[in-house]
Amino acid sequence: MNPVIRRWAGWLGLVAAVGMWAQEPAPAPAPADVPDPAPPPAAVPVEPTKPSPDGVAPGADAPGDGTAAEAAGVFEAARRAFDAGLYPRAATEFAAFVERFPESVLRDEAGELARFAAAEASLAAGRHEEAARAFRDLRAARPESARALAMLLREASAWLLLGRPDEVRSLLGGEGNPLEGPAGEAQLPEWRREAWLVRGRAELAAGDPASALASARVAEGLAGSAPERWPALVLRVESALARDEAAAAVEAAGELRQLADDPALADRRPE
Repeated sequence: MNPVIRRWAGWLGLVAAVGMWAQEPAPAPAPADVPDPAPPPAAVPVEPTKPSPDGVAPGADAPGDGTAAEAAGVFEAARRAFDAGLYPRAATEFAAFVERFPESVLRDEAGELARFAAAEASLAAGRHEEAARAFRDLRAARPESARALAMLLREASAWLLLGRPDEVRSLLGGEGNPLEGPAGEAQLPEWRREAWLVRGRAELAAGDPASALASARVAEGLAGSAPERWPALVLRVESALARDEAAAAVEAAGELRQLADDPALADRRPE
């Protein structure tokens, strides 16, 4: 039997053994201009800098074809599109902002978000290699960005979707690992948690379930709510099954069963 099928068959039998069934709703159809979010979970917000009151750099002339108030309004509209996941629209609006308000203090911010949104749009559209390279180029152009780990995570996600786990392991587990040490600890916990999950998925795909299990435990330690713990526990179960460690898999599945009682997970389907 195919090892992937055998592993999932073992997982289903395991879930039946512990009596855990939860429900997850089928994904709602996305609106025409709203790209589906790309796995792994990408619900972590990327918070753009809020506009200054005047919208222009100190000492700079007001934009030639619009007032400072107009600049702030245009930026806010683009940011709302970005926050809503309307990445093609956000990319277009941020790029237009850069052209229309070249003297604005928000010009660099808008330029970065235009490229980030364009890369997200490529990822959601299934152009995974294009997205991976776009995020890589953006990281190289903006190494000091507050979104550096977000860019790295999205690039890694794209490589994972391409079936290239070694690329992911190189990004998230190689020399200068961005997830460990002072630099990693300075990152937002939600980004660190998602990055460890992506790394664990890549390790499992590369045939290293022991490392995947370790990554799952780190991700679980960074989780707070039941929905945050769920994917880490699923990865623990799958890693344990891949190592033929039935007791460890049963233990993690039992924790999943307890989590399923949480109101936030009431609608999840059996995993």
